[in-house]
Amino acid sequence: MSKEIPIKVLCEMLNVNRSGYYKWKARQGTLNQYEQDRKDLTELLKEAHLKHKTYGYHRLADLIRKETGWVFSDNLAHKCCKFAGIKAKGRKTYHYHKGEEHVKFPNTVAGQWTATRPMEIVVSDMTILKTKNGTKYEWTYILDTFNNEIIASSLSPKTGDVKPYFDCLKTLVQKAKNRRYPSFCTLTKVASTHRELSNKLMLIVPI
Repeated sequence: MSKEIPIKVLCEMLNVNRSGYYKWKARQGTLNQYEQDRKDLTELLKEAHLKHKTYGYHRLADLIRKETGWVFSDNLAHKCCKFAGIKAKGRKTYHYHKGEEHVKFPNTVAGQWTATRPMEIVVSDMTILKTKNGTKYEWTYILDTFNNEIIASSLSPKTGDVKPYFDCLKTLVQKAKNRRYPSFCTLTKVASTHRELSNKLMLIVPI
């Protein structure tokens, strides 16, 4: 069209500055700063996604900010992820159907918690004790359901420490050593998922 109508006339008709038109024409085929930033950020997001497939765009954006010092919004990261098809891959989870039990040891108690003699049924639990100055201790204990007597206990300043469980089990084994009838022990999740502790528990359930 510029061969038929001069550029000056076309710019006047479209109310466009002629120098602006020539600048726009010179930029054809090249990316502006915003477009280049989006392209670079998309590549960084792709690389981070390959290493951390479970990360969403928020965590990927935080990771890139920490590694590069680049300041950009989560909204921009979301747009780049959406454009590149980057989606977080959820971790595999296991679901148990209603009524299905996940049992490490046989449930010999089977809801019958009434003990007829000492050391017949014992249970274990853990609680957090907090002092006036704010110090926290983890108290683990084993209780005899026959008379609610605490037959073993241990205190630890470390949260999630399994040593108190070992100490309590050691005391329980010593006290139940000469018993000829079964003794049962239930432990909290921290203890029951610890392999070495579970192996020791097999030595006393039943005794």
